[in-house]
Amino acid sequence: MLIHHVRSTPQAVAEVLTGAAAGAALGAMIGPPGIVAGALLGGLVGAAAEVMLDRDRARAAQHEAELDTALGVLDGYIGEAPANQTAPRLGVYSAATATLSGSAARAPQPSEGPFQNVDAA
Repeated sequence: MLIHHVRSTPQAVAEVLTGAAAGAALGAMIGPPGIVAGALLGGLVGAAAEVMLDRDRARAAQHEAELDTALGVLDGYIGEAPANQTAPRLGVYSAATATLSGSAARAPQPSEGPFQNVDAA
């Protein structure tokens, strides 16, 4: 599933302006020519940083969309098996799922301490 990623123009402008300001501040040590050169180079570095950040944001959005589709968040119901999934061969539940914990007369023990008593659940 391919999603459409929209670039944020104000964010790109902010990155370029931030890079230009940082370059101008660094170039101020040399004087007026350093301010101009630093602003130009800083703006280029800011633009390059924005391109890389935008690419990472697009990649992350694509990954999130793939996960949402795989989990059923976007298409179908969450946790529902896909239609093309094969049926289980045995179709039995585990004892813990079916609440068959051995003896019905025994009261469950509290789950305290570092390890919980999952057999009594």
